[in-house]
Amino acid sequence: MTANIIDRSFGKHHLDWRLTVTSHVLIPVSGQPGRPSILQAELVHTPLSKNAVARVSVLADDFTWTVLLDLPTELWSADLDSSAEWKINEVMDAFSTALLNRAEAILNPWAS
Repeated sequence: MTANIIDRSFGKHHLDWRLTVTSHVLIPVSGQPGRPSILQAELVHTPLSKNAVARVSVLADDFTWTVLLDLPTELWSADLDSSAEWKINEVMDAFSTALLNRAEAILNPWAS
């Protein structure tokens, strides 16, 4: 099960850094490659930790998003240094890839 990134959106809105990565993925069913679906990783890094977001959702059959993974701010936000604005894009991108990999592991318990 390998995610194929189809869209990536990164930017700054006021004091918030936002990244959304959307990918196509085949979700295995009973150990066999199964139905195509969409995973979406969303990161919001902000000075107010209550507004920070690190989550991965999967598109359900009824076209609603189901949250697979939602990390508390204290587990990830400290790793991002927004003082180096030229580097935060790379750091958030690497973290979104790690989130997508964790979501794939949740969806595919048969992977080694």
